[in-house]
Order: sequence, then C-alpha cells, then structure tokens
Amino acid sequence: MNVRTPDSVVTQRIFWIDYLRSLNIIATVLFHSFLAYSPFLKKLDQSFISSFPMLDPITSLRVADFLLLLRPLFSMPLMFYLSGIFVWRGIQKRGSMGYLKNRFIRLIIPLILATIFVMPLTFAPIDLIIHGGFLPISAKKILHIFLPEDYKLAHLWFLWVLFVFDCIATVMHKLCGSWLEVQLNLINNQTIYGILTLIILITYIFMADIGGIGGWLNIIGPLAIPASRIGLYLIYFLTGVIMGSLTLCNETIKNNIFCITASNKPSIRVGFCAIVSTVLFVYAQINKYKFSNIIGPKLTTILFNSLDSISGLLLVMSLILIAKRYLTLKRGWLDMLNKDAYGIYIIHYVFVAWVQFLLIDRNLPGQYKPIITALLSIPLSWILANRLRKFAHHLNLLKDVNFASNI
Repeated sequence: MNVRTPDSVVTQRIFWIDYLRSLNIIATVLFHSFLAYSPFLKKLDQSFISSFPMLDPITSLRVADFLLLLRPLFSMPLMFYLSGIFVWRGIQKRGSMGYLKNRFIRLIIPLILATIFVMPLTFAPIDLIIHGGFLPISAKKILHIFLPEDYKLAHLWFLWVLFVFDCIATVMHKLCGSWLEVQLNLINNQTIYGILTLIILITYIFMADIGGIGGWLNIIGPLAIPASRIGLYLIYFLTGVIMGSLTLCNETIKNNIFCITASNKPSIRVGFCAIVSTVLFVYAQINKYKFSNIIGPKLTTILFNSLDSISGLLLVMSLILIAKRYLTLKRGWLDMLNKDAYGIYIIHYVFVAWVQFLLIDRNLPGQYKPIITALLSIPLSWILANRLRKFAHHLNLLKDVNFASNI
C-alpha cells in the first residue's frame, strides 16, 4: 500500500490481540502436558514416536486423544491469523527489508539458538526411554541424546514457517497491496465470508492426506511442516494480513470480518454453530469406520475434512469475538504474561518433557500427571523466559525487538 498511516495510529496498541495470543500459548503448554498420554500416538511406529519430545509408555488417557483431535482445529490457525494482522503495519513502519530483518532476528535467531541449546534437552527423555538407562555409559549413547536420529523441531516448526509466510506477505505487499485494498472494498462481509469458507474447504480437502502418517512432510534436516494443514495456515495468515491492512487503523471500514477494531459482541449464532460443528466433527471421527461402511471411504473423507475446516473457522471466529468483548482493557497479569509468552512458547517443552519423564514411575492416578506437569511447567518456563528476556535486554542484544508484541 502506498498510503502511510499516522504514527499516532500505527503505534496504538490493541490489547485483546496480544492477550489472546498469550492465552493461546498457555493453552499450548496445557495441550503438550496431555500429549504424552495419548493412546493413539503410542500405537505408531517407534521412528514416529521418537519425533515427539515425550510419550509416557505406562499411562494412557482418552482425554489426550480428544485434545489431539480438537486443538489443531483452532490453535495454530488462530496463531497464524494473529501473526498476520500486523504485517502491513510492520512493512509500512520499517520498509520491506527492514521488516524482514526484524522478523529474522525475532524468529530465526531464536530458532537457531533453541535448536542448539533447548531441543537436545527437550528430546533427551524420550531418547532415554527408547534406548534405556538414565545415564548412558557409551559415548555413542551420550552423543545420541544430543543428536537423536529422528530429531525434529517439535513445536518450533512454527517459527521458520512463519518467517516464510512473512516473506510471502512482503512480496504480496510489494506487488499487489493497493490492488487488494481496492478489490476488498468493493465487496461486502458476507461475500468475504463465503470466499474464505470456500477456499478453506477446498484447500483442506485437497491437502488433508499430504505428508503421510500424521500429515508431516520433511523438507530438509530437522525442518518439517504439517503438510496436511500448511495450506490452511497460509490462508489464515494471509487473511490476517489483508484484514489488518484494511481495518487496523480504520474503525469505519465495512469489511471487518474478524472484528479487529469494530465493537462487536460475542455472537450466539456463531458460538452455537461452532459447538455443533465441533461435536459433529468429533462424532464423525469416533465413528469414521461406520460412516465409511455406509457412504464409502471417499465421501467419508470429504465429510470429515469439511467438518474439520468449518469447525476450525467457527472456533477461531468465536474466540476472537469473545476476546474482543472481554479483553479490550489493559490487565496487569496478562500484560506481564504477554511480555514473556514468546519465550514460554520456545522453552516450555523442556520442562514439560522432563516433568513427564520424572512422573512415569510415580504411583499416581493417570489424570493427575498432566495436571502436575502443567502446574510445574507453566511457572518454571515463565520464570526462565522472564530471566532470559531481561538478560538479553541487559546485554542490549535485542534492542530492536519488542518481545511484548505479536509473534
């Protein structure tokens, strides 16, 4: 876009976006606290299991499978959407190269540091379980802890994929930013909703089976992407980019489908549809084989993928509407969390994996283990993230990076 917005508007902070992102990260920690107890994941082959930081071989909880099914519907789409909202503003403020430089410092440098210092410690517990022994005595086993054969970036794949998306958005801004603004101002909200829904449906139906088991596709080395959902994530991100460019600094704009600045209240209809579609999605997943016998495997797959994508869109919309209604004012504890949420996201799995490892042989009811894991991992990762952030600022290493802003 060629028109620059006033600095007073550009720097205006929108609390609910920061707070929703931070709470979504805490929800991610809670999810990972349950993930180790998923019966479904533990039925997979060992090479795939070893790509997870931790899977408890003793305790199994069906609720973990439910969360494994439910979370992908909204959590990462919401994260990518929120990450896209400020892209246009960042490019306007810093220029294309300045924006990408800032994103490289914020995303890729932490990714490299975490790959070297954080991920080996994160994957050590599952490696110890697979290969046996708490302290491997051979040099080979000791080396294997730090360089596992099936090494993955676990949750950190989000960082490098987001940087790639930022590059795509920067090119899009350069080539057709003004054209997009004009075109979107010519159509109404209902049309945008329809187009977005149709694109999401088609994208996921065609990409859902890409990537083999679990839908993951290795690119190079430890870099892998959730191939079955990467198209959806790009759509949510670009939707955030477009809506942010149109509405972030203009409360009167008519096309404001995700209510970035308009004063919208939670919609009972949207919430009801989100609940109904999610229940139908879970029911269809549980009874997948029954549906397959009745309508055939091909139609069952289309039905399942359609419910998946529509449920996700409705859940994302519902969460945004709720946050826009109840999180618009500055709140002290959420402000403190927001400053360290990014750091919590990067390092939390170290604490999650080791707490889960130490709880394996404990004589506790299974449902207590993820609760204990979350209650320990959230404050420990928050404290460490806070100390690391202050240490980095003390050394003036991150003077150009605002860790309280959106990922």
